[in-house]
Amino acid sequence: MKGRQHSQGFPSMFPDQDPQDCSVDVNYAGRKGHTFAKTWSIFKVPALLRDVDNEAYTPKMISIGPFHRHRAELKSMEAQKQRLLDQLLQRINCNNVTKETLLDAMKRLEQRTEECYYGDFEEKCSDDFVWMMVLDGCFIVELLRLTEKRKNNEYEVNDPIFATHWMVPSIRRDMLMLENQLPLFVLQEIFDLTKTKEDGRSLNYLGLQFFQPIRPGDETTFDYELKGDPPHLLALFQSSFVSHHETFSDNSRKSENPHKGWLNQAKLIREAGIKIKSKTGPLLDMVFEKNVLEIPTIFIYFSTGFVIRNLVAYEQSNRNAKPYFTCLVVFYNSLVDSCEDVRILREAGIVRHAQGSDEDVMKMINSLSIGVVCDESNSYYISDVMEKLYEVCHSSWTKIRIKFVRNYAPPLDFLSVLLFYLALIQTFFSVFPYFFPRTN
Repeated sequence: MKGRQHSQGFPSMFPDQDPQDCSVDVNYAGRKGHTFAKTWSIFKVPALLRDVDNEAYTPKMISIGPFHRHRAELKSMEAQKQRLLDQLLQRINCNNVTKETLLDAMKRLEQRTEECYYGDFEEKCSDDFVWMMVLDGCFIVELLRLTEKRKNNEYEVNDPIFATHWMVPSIRRDMLMLENQLPLFVLQEIFDLTKTKEDGRSLNYLGLQFFQPIRPGDETTFDYELKGDPPHLLALFQSSFVSHHETFSDNSRKSENPHKGWLNQAKLIREAGIKIKSKTGPLLDMVFEKNVLEIPTIFIYFSTGFVIRNLVAYEQSNRNAKPYFTCLVVFYNSLVDSCEDVRILREAGIVRHAQGSDEDVMKMINSLSIGVVCDESNSYYISDVMEKLYEVCHSSWTKIRIKFVRNYAPPLDFLSVLLFYLALIQTFFSVFPYFFPRTN
């Protein structure tokens, strides 16, 4: 993190602080004496991922945290942040919580918050950083509460944020970007300080409910009251998928040749005589039994690519994060190599996309895994199914079958062709005695 420089035109939130104390601090980490690697949870996206799709990691509507705070094109939302802060303070006036109460609370969390960020950012002096924590944190907490109230018809829809069809989806997408996060303990502190008797839901519940419209999976149910201590909202969202697969471990299945032959395209799988079916449930809940491959349905919206890229970037940046979406993109990259593969998955009800062509979906799926590291240590969610598919698709019998299907009967099912020839042989032996009767 770069040292923070004082902006002379910025009003101090803490009158007792000497503005001259806000000097450039290039040795911040060393002076604080902390091993930041143990606390980092909010990262700059690595260049090898950002170069593939820069827009996916760049907020368009709102900045959260220090990384994008001073971008001019995001300044228009600062007024909405201030409006929701004022609205929050007015609503909880009876709690004796003031702006100063929030500032003092965030001041106590300032150092811990700074230690969560890994990557350069230019920030002003201490009071400016704390003010950012208050403004961004209160905006998020109040937005989550208002979304819950609006869902229950308890809030006027003439609010500027909810008055259009596009603003909330845009904010929702930006709030799931890796570089656009506040530590969850900051949000929890603000949430607890501003909680009233009417606020019955937990912060985790409100957060997962807010992001529910862009969940790419087809889970019938999932745990809104997710337990645990995720570091930020993006991690909370990711954890809600991982919680379905807690029985998996990195010892689930070890292979002497990890990832060998993991190019099991949907077309190849079908030609091998394996039936491909869709199912409901968590995205990585694939099942391969009795020559039937069942894959959970994935919904591809306009924002799906952006969301998955940031989830993968989080997993790639944090060694403690379970590689759920890393495995997902590797799995789909192995299935899709052509538009025909997408068509097969779409017709099976596995891939559902509301806009764009099969070619657009193919390009998106193939690009999601570019620059992603997935080895034996972090592929355990899919290694079992992938290895089984490889064994079947590359057996000697399957290779003969695939060659026959491709060369002699591409439009027909292999079994149908086989039955046809068996019926032909049976007919031959039935009529042969009639034309050529046996003589003694």
